[in-house]
Amino acid sequence: MTTDYRILAHALPIEDDRGTIVFSLHKVHITHNGELLSYNAVPWHGASHSPQEVKQWARILAQASEKPILWADDRANKKRFPALFETSF
Repeated sequence: MTTDYRILAHALPIEDDRGTIVFSLHKVHITHNGELLSYNAVPWHGASHSPQEVKQWARILAQASEKPILWADDRANKKRFPALFETSF
């Protein structure tokens, strides 16, 4: 199994003035066959203790933004992962 970082779309239970979808960066787990298996529920925050780690975080985010956005499972227990989100950056 390998890992990668992807941007996931999360459906919120209520709408605010910006809508009902939020996006966050997550580590995803990929099977030996290349299939997306699961993701870490807690988004990757990217905090670091050095400028080099901040630069690495920026590279990870840039690489993830080049890939299609995936749906995360929502709070109503609707299983969506790893379906593609309808739009991308």
